[in-house]
Amino acid sequence: MASRTHEQTPAWQQLVSWKNRIIHTLDAYFASNLVGRIYSPRFLPLIYLAICIPVVLFLVFFRQPLGNPDELSHVARAYQISRGVLLTEEASPGLHPKGMVDKAWFQLGSQVSRRRFENLQTSLPIFKRYDWAGTEELKRFNSSVYFPAAFIPQAIGLKIAQKLHLHLVQSLQLASLLNAVVSLLVIALAIHLAAGGKYIIALVGALPMTLHQIASASPDGLIAAGALLMCSLTISALIRSKVSRSTLVGVVILGAITAATKLPYAAVAVAALIALWWVEPRSAKVNIRYVIACMAMITIPLIWTMISNASAVKHSMVIQTTPSDQLAFLLSHPLEIPGIAFSTLYRLSYAYLKQMIGVLGWLDAPLPQGVYLILYFGLATTLAMEGLSLKPLLRWTFLVGLAASAAMIFVSLYLIWTPLGSLGPIEGVQGRYFLPLLPFLVFLVPKPKHLASEGLKISVFTICGLVGGLATVATIIKRYYGVAMF
Repeated sequence: MASRTHEQTPAWQQLVSWKNRIIHTLDAYFASNLVGRIYSPRFLPLIYLAICIPVVLFLVFFRQPLGNPDELSHVARAYQISRGVLLTEEASPGLHPKGMVDKAWFQLGSQVSRRRFENLQTSLPIFKRYDWAGTEELKRFNSSVYFPAAFIPQAIGLKIAQKLHLHLVQSLQLASLLNAVVSLLVIALAIHLAAGGKYIIALVGALPMTLHQIASASPDGLIAAGALLMCSLTISALIRSKVSRSTLVGVVILGAITAATKLPYAAVAVAALIALWWVEPRSAKVNIRYVIACMAMITIPLIWTMISNASAVKHSMVIQTTPSDQLAFLLSHPLEIPGIAFSTLYRLSYAYLKQMIGVLGWLDAPLPQGVYLILYFGLATTLAMEGLSLKPLLRWTFLVGLAASAAMIFVSLYLIWTPLGSLGPIEGVQGRYFLPLLPFLVFLVPKPKHLASEGLKISVFTICGLVGGLATVATIIKRYYGVAMF
């Protein structure tokens, strides 16, 4: 039988053939290129730090003070922990969570709010006049019920700053700098330890929104870094078909901390733990070990939620209902849930996608439109090149874990931030909440038949990292100094 001509070949086969040709051409180019000849994966953590450190330092010292969403609330929580107070002073059921905070921080916050759109060259000298008051007031701040572990670097920074008699802006910079140092080192360690998926870990860690959180007093940067390290440990165990004791302990600790800080991340952490259990021979001794590990990962967040009253207090001054009221409405109207979900995703999914890449400041400083296209193309390309060879059951496990975590994010914000009886959209959800879930998408992608060269991977990461970093700097300069760079 005569072979088929090109015209007789089905369209999908032609598309696959052209895709393979493009990949082969790019691989050949980068393999012959200087970058492809000298690059070694062991240098990726250093390349990551070389790209991200200058951007983070710029953000720490040149963005507006308290210019990250809810940063005043996070500073208040860090101050509370620096004073040795782990539980909020007032978190009775039905009341707004409160804590004792140096009153100068809220005076600075009011001044920043009034001068939010003023050029930083004229407003910064005014912000720098604020010093520690030395007297505390009982103030409402939502993060007062957050798990303290994610605030340790910031708390240490505030404690040192107070001892050195630094003014509030300098104190905030020191707290943010320590948070950045810890977060960047954790991400670099995650890249170094990963037996696969290094580039998706590095790229998520270099996104403008990730760096914006890292360079603030927010716990979100450290949570994202912990999620990247948890993803790295899980990938390495699956590829090597071996789970060391340190890997198991690391995943349990990271999963417990991230879930205790923000409970929705518990589902994806449990998925990672199930994957580790699947790798090991499932003897009685091993099963007992994983039962204990799972209990620790789940009970720590639940116990913290109960003792901090996080599930009982009001978080919004506008929404005069408690989470229990909201939950009762959902349970009594279950047929409304699909409509609420559709309404939310239909109206706000595009905003979530942009915010996940980076809408800086108080969500009022978007990046140039072309940057979003480049970074999403880079993410999609990197995911395609970094796919893993896994059993279908494990892929389904991670799919369920990711879907459950995402759903819990929406449910939690419906309970604490959306008016009672609302049929959508759900209020309060921001794209940055999905950053800790983003690297786990690699578990859903099959291993490519044609492996990309290291030169191609590093080139995609370097281009995306530099584009994201330069766009971040340019956006901050335009937003706070009124100078458009492009």
